[in-house]
Amino acid sequence: MPRVVDHPVLIPGSGQIRIAMLACGICGSDDHIIDGSTVPPILPVALCHEASDVVDQRVSRS
Repeated sequence: MPRVVDHPVLIPGSGQIRIAMLACGICGSDDHIIDGSTVPPILPVALCHEASDVVDQRVSRS
């Protein structure tokens, strides 16, 4: 059964960015994983790949 899980906010390293997800939707593939008719290749899996995000933090290369 899908559930919401909080993860720690990571600090990006040199040359990396952090993305803040503003909104997401569940697509047909997610629905099939939830109902069991499609098995994802690796478990656990993060659903909701239909996302709207912005760059939250950018770290320049040193």
